[in-house]
Amino acid sequence: MECPSCGVANIDGLKFCTTCGTRLGSRPLVCGQCGVVAAPGARFCGECGNHLGGDADTGTLTDGQLGAPGLPTQTATTERGNAPIAERRTCAVLFVDLVGFTGMSESRDMEGVRELLSSYFDLARTIIGRYGGTLEKFIGDAVMAVWGAPTAHDDDSERAVRAALDLVEAVQQLGAETSTELTARAGVVTDTVAVTVAAQGQGLVAGDAVNTASRVQGVAEPGSVYVDAATRQQSNAAIAYVDAGRHALKGKADPVELHRALRVVAGLGGSDRVDGLEASFLGRDRELRTLKETFHSSAESGRAALVSVTGVPGVGKTRLRWEFEKYIDGLVETVLWHDGRCPSYGEGIAYWALAQMVRHRLGLAEEDDGETVARKLDEGLGRWVPDEADQQFLAPRLGALLGTEDPGLGREELFAGWRLWFERLAEHNPVVLVVDDLQWADPGLLDFLEHLLEWAAGSPLFLLTLGRPELLDRRQGWGQGRRSATSLALDPLTAPTMTTLLDELVPGLPVAVRQRIIAAADGIPLYAVELVRSLVDQDVIHPVDGAYRLVGEVTDLAVPASLTSLITARIDGLPAAERSLVARLAVLGSSFPRGAVNAVANMPADGIDGVLASLVRREILTVRSERMSPERGQYAFTQALLRTVAYDTLSRHDRRARHLEVARHLRDTFPEDGAEVAEVIAEHYRDAWLAAPEAADADDVRREALTAYDRAGARALTIGAPETATRAYRLAAELAEDAMLRAEHLQKAGDAAEQAGQPELAMQLHGTAATAFDAVGRVREAAWCRLQALRAKGSRGISSDADVAEVRASVKIIVGGADDDALAVQAHTFLAGALVFTGDLDGGVAEVERALDLAQALDLPKEKAGASILKGISLVARDRNDEALMYYEWAIALAQKHNYPLEEMRGRVCAGDQCMISDLPGAVEHSREGMLVAQRRGDRQSEMFLAGNLVLSQIFAGDWGGADQVIQHYLGGEADPDRAGAESLWVRVALLSALRGQSQAADDAAQRIRDWDSSVDIQARTGYQTVTAVMALSVGDLEHSLRIGTTALDDAVRLGIRHEATRVIWPAVMEAALRSGRLREATDLFAVVADRPPGQLPPYLRAEVAHYRARLAEVSGETEGVAMGFTSATEELRRLGYSYFLARVLSDHGAWLLRQGRADEATPLVAEAAGILRGLRAAPALGWLERDTDQATQVALV
Repeated sequence: MECPSCGVANIDGLKFCTTCGTRLGSRPLVCGQCGVVAAPGARFCGECGNHLGGDADTGTLTDGQLGAPGLPTQTATTERGNAPIAERRTCAVLFVDLVGFTGMSESRDMEGVRELLSSYFDLARTIIGRYGGTLEKFIGDAVMAVWGAPTAHDDDSERAVRAALDLVEAVQQLGAETSTELTARAGVVTDTVAVTVAAQGQGLVAGDAVNTASRVQGVAEPGSVYVDAATRQQSNAAIAYVDAGRHALKGKADPVELHRALRVVAGLGGSDRVDGLEASFLGRDRELRTLKETFHSSAESGRAALVSVTGVPGVGKTRLRWEFEKYIDGLVETVLWHDGRCPSYGEGIAYWALAQMVRHRLGLAEEDDGETVARKLDEGLGRWVPDEADQQFLAPRLGALLGTEDPGLGREELFAGWRLWFERLAEHNPVVLVVDDLQWADPGLLDFLEHLLEWAAGSPLFLLTLGRPELLDRRQGWGQGRRSATSLALDPLTAPTMTTLLDELVPGLPVAVRQRIIAAADGIPLYAVELVRSLVDQDVIHPVDGAYRLVGEVTDLAVPASLTSLITARIDGLPAAERSLVARLAVLGSSFPRGAVNAVANMPADGIDGVLASLVRREILTVRSERMSPERGQYAFTQALLRTVAYDTLSRHDRRARHLEVARHLRDTFPEDGAEVAEVIAEHYRDAWLAAPEAADADDVRREALTAYDRAGARALTIGAPETATRAYRLAAELAEDAMLRAEHLQKAGDAAEQAGQPELAMQLHGTAATAFDAVGRVREAAWCRLQALRAKGSRGISSDADVAEVRASVKIIVGGADDDALAVQAHTFLAGALVFTGDLDGGVAEVERALDLAQALDLPKEKAGASILKGISLVARDRNDEALMYYEWAIALAQKHNYPLEEMRGRVCAGDQCMISDLPGAVEHSREGMLVAQRRGDRQSEMFLAGNLVLSQIFAGDWGGADQVIQHYLGGEADPDRAGAESLWVRVALLSALRGQSQAADDAAQRIRDWDSSVDIQARTGYQTVTAVMALSVGDLEHSLRIGTTALDDAVRLGIRHEATRVIWPAVMEAALRSGRLREATDLFAVVADRPPGQLPPYLRAEVAHYRARLAEVSGETEGVAMGFTSATEELRRLGYSYFLARVLSDHGAWLLRQGRADEATPLVAEAAGILRGLRAAPALGWLERDTDQATQVALV
């Protein structure tokens, strides 16, 4: 049977063609005009008289009426019968065909052809679906799709052309990927068709437009998209076209005027169209494709993703962003687009770009007052966040970002709220966040973007950042090292691409001139664009018929040596009024709203708009349209270098005057005297002062700058940007002439630096502040700064008697000056911690009691919570564990009541640990609750520490499957195995793997904490040695296990008999000593724990004491008490639910009974132990059980 589509002969009986997949055989004709099913043998439609075009004798369809495999033809019917329901509608019909595919198929393997066709069909389905089209059918290697049915939209024609352009490009890429010369062409026609309502698959539309679209596609050049006049008319606002001439089409009496679609030049419906100089998008196809594919992967998988684009000025970052924005705008799916720009002025206002995104989503203008912000925030939360609890959680955190609230929350708490906002948005639609000029971002914004990428990994959030290469100097590895991150570095364009660019911009440019321009541009497209703009300014080039044409002589054109000199020449060539305004506008920054222009313009108000329009026309300025913003966008310099060059033309006197004007404008425009932009105001005052420090009012200007920096620092701390606050306070200190004021700002800077995780800087600033306070006789404040400098050193801060003496001296000064304020409470608590952690328990307890007494008297709940946690720690060191737990739980209750998440989390850490080492219920609960608090705060390190505690509790409780789930969640899949705090989990992985006999996994995990072995931190060192000893025991290296385990036990006991390391290492070294036959060493090791008073030992260790007392008694030949010891240990471990350790006791008890010839008693114990160990997959312990019982059986037989 011959295929009616490709002509290949197929074996009789097949239903589909084996070459192209077209359905074989006959089926009913459907009228192409009205959609009615024709009677068998009919040549004309009985409903409308239309010629059917089929074979009347066979009833088969011909030419373009055949469908694709798997797409059944269905027509809608009425309830009364089988007659289909048809409507007349205006639709856009797309035909795409592979050029020369039939010939290529004949020379290729059949399976290869099928695979290639399948890839092509999948590509077509995906792209057509993204633009809202309905895939009508496949016809051999052609595709037909329709827009306007079953649902019509006013942009159907435009979306059809967008899809056609995308599909033709995608086919070319498919050819490159498959090493195939694959090219497509497309035709789009918009006209009235017959639509079969409710049709599925094929048969949706019929009419002359279908045949015409197929014919238009047939005359299109390979790799091109042709459209008819109606399609062009309805889409030319967003699509650039050139005339393709008049073509004779089969079935048409007269030639048809066609147009070739070149590219998308605007958002949907022509929004944001660039009417000035814009060349084709050249040389960046790969980068744009990466953006598209990464976005769709994020949206479809529901995973967060980042693409970081870096490149030198003028290389094409902004153009790449614009092409991507146009693409997203054309998709049928709603995408929540957000963009923000990091301002160049103010060295990174804290989270400015992020606040812009939130403002635009809420419909807020920058100058909206607090009442308006609160109202629109409430409306926005109601619109996007359905859960009331989430709304209450988000309101203060977003309010802090927008400058209307000061909830007193730390950075982690604010990050958690901002992240949740975007996660809730992403539950509605995929979210895109674009951050431009990232090289000027404040550190806090960079931290938040990383936080968002990591913590919101399960949401369809696509982050696109654009910045200059110097960004990587500030944040090494940005956009790299994460599975969800992609880094694109834009290289200069090649010489052939630059040639094409210039030929498109100015056809007919002399070759010699073009080559000089290309050489000077050095691959930077902006250079070429700016040079053409300069020629437009000189009237050498004029726009003619929509293109730029030479109208003057340019043979001797002077080509500037650099982009800077070229831009300088352009500015110098402006009319005086325009040149003056450009220089004044440069003071405002790279972008600015229309209202700010009045503040610096030196011309009548009614003349400003005309000058601005001229500057836009000359492409010195552009209008950045922000459709979600009430201001509808801002003016901006077309590129940053224009602003820099223009600013440099101002005299010092003019700079001073302009900066003061802008500062006053910002204070008048923004609510609360410009609180939200305090840093920008401060920068303008400072630059004004630096421009003329000798001016009569210079001191007043300096004081204004200082005040503004102080406000900026406070604002930055409010929104969790301590790095920005540090800078603001340091600049304030530099501006302060008053010594006391300088000391205060240095102290604030030190506090902010410590909060920002910059200990060395914090130590330096606190030390300098202490000296400054001493100089003005403020010894109490100086003493506190010295304590702060010690605290900033962390674990290195208090490590000797001299350090403790310094703390005592400073605290004495503080409490001597006034022992009745919060500073005194903090001083007592500080000293208490120093004493407890250096071994002076009595002194530490006395100090913490003073802190608690004073905090109670002054009703300071936060200080009470902090002191009570320290009180609990001191009680643990004195083996008063039950009391310690009460203090931890009291601290948790205080923190919950007064909303102190940091104190609650610390309390949960201590309480969970205390429950675990004391074998009390609550270890898992406290760990999980603490993890939730850490998640809300965004404190990854604390969350990982708590997760480690949770896993250890699960190991003891026998919930090894639950432990696996926690480990997999935090360390498996796409999780970062080296994230902050991961060591707290890797040490548990090493332990659990060793208990299972998974030596390679244990070794790999131990390698990640290898540096703990040489740490000065006794807890870290002991932790590493403990798991190393257990790993050696699990592989039978008893000597190594005993040697390193004994060292670890010495340190563990110093940490406390109940410390987690003691619980793990003591049974391990006992096992190693007994199995290696070292009875004397085993006896000495046994005494380390067994000789302790019973009240100091938790139930688990008491059970293990009974266990190993029985083992030692047997080895020593003292049979009396062996059974009692095993039985006692068994009962206690059953009560605790510690199944692994229970199995170990049952194993040893069963083996002893076998050696005594009491097999009947031993059998159930051995069976239970084996069942537990097999369930846990504890291979080493199971191996011991099998060897011990075999040996015991042989002994009994002897």
